Amino acid sequence: MLMSTGEQTAVTAADDPNVELACSSGGENDGKKTSPIDFSGPPPPKSMQEHTKHGYMFTVTVGLLMAFSAGYSNAVCLGGFLNVGADSATQSVAGVTGVYTNSAIFLVEPDYEQMSFMFGTIFSVMFGAFLAAIMNPYPIAFEISPRYGPTFLLGSLFMVVGATEAVHNDRREFFFTAIANGLMNGVSSMYSANLLRTSHLTGTTTDIGLFLGMALRGNRTNNWKL
Repeated sequence: MLMSTGEQTAVTAADDPNVELACSSGGENDGKKTSPIDFSGPPPPKSMQEHTKHGYMFTVTVGLLMAFSAGYSNAVCLGGFLNVGADSATQSVAGVTGVYTNSAIFLVEPDYEQMSFMFGTIFSVMFGAFLAAIMNPYPIAFEISPRYGPTFLLGSLFMVVGATEAVHNDRREFFFTAIANGLMNGVSSMYSANLLRTSHLTGTTTDIGLFLGMALRGNRTNNWKL
């Protein structure tokens, strides 16, 4: 304890986890230091199975909503409902595997206007994931953390801006929507340690086939993921 200008100030181990406590229960143990007390709380879960029932249902519900948002926006952008100038335009804004293929085709044809459209979409998705990482530079796998809240709000803002830009018949609506999907996909990837995605389903479809095949042969370890 320290006395300063008439006020008493006490520093405890709970206030400073770096403080090491001395053990003095016996002559030979006098002056020996024990390990610091850990005040950081329980470790984060190592998988979704280790969540509480409430946490598990919350995580699954949020994941389904994110997948719905990505699927709905992608359907609108692929369905021919949007125009660029006087022409109807279609473009995937969730999964970009086909966009990479089309960009190479337009490069060879050549159709530089369409190629720039493809590259703009690719870099928009990439930029969304970049923003997610900027806002969450040290993610902990399978931890439900309040730090994801501002990231979701930013993704929603980009989605709203994309919907607003659709009335101007320009390509910006595709780019803003692709940024939103890249950001949401980045969050799901960080949360699940790169195991889950919400904007494209190639890996998910492959996993379903794998888990069904394993279950058929008696390995039901991954049935909970189905």
